[in-house]
Amino acid sequence: MIKIISWLCGAGLRNLFQIMLLIFLTGATGFLINLLNPNFFNFTTSVVGQHTWFFRFIRWVVILMYFMFWPYFIRWTARGRDITSQQVNWLAARFRILTWLILFEVLVCENIIGKCIQLLTGN
Repeated sequence: MIKIISWLCGAGLRNLFQIMLLIFLTGATGFLINLLNPNFFNFTTSVVGQHTWFFRFIRWVVILMYFMFWPYFIRWTARGRDITSQQVNWLAARFRILTWLILFEVLVCENIIGKCIQLLTGN
């Protein structure tokens, strides 16, 4: 996993450390906001709950953009180098990753499994 992330970032553990530090600082910021103002996340949850169709549309647009721009992203990471077999594998993996994203969106985000269980139990 570390090799994949460092390859996508352009190589080097320094870049990987910077990404991990950014992720940690983002989480720490959210934690501090929650400690200082717990109503902020309640407000954010209510805004997201009121605009579910908009956020659902945004998620599907991001998945579509991923599908469309994936080859350009892989070629951009090559930047002047010859295309290796690993990059060819990444290009071929586009449809598999897209399938997993769509399955995740439908089953988890749309809660299809929960809705089916609810229909079967009659609640």
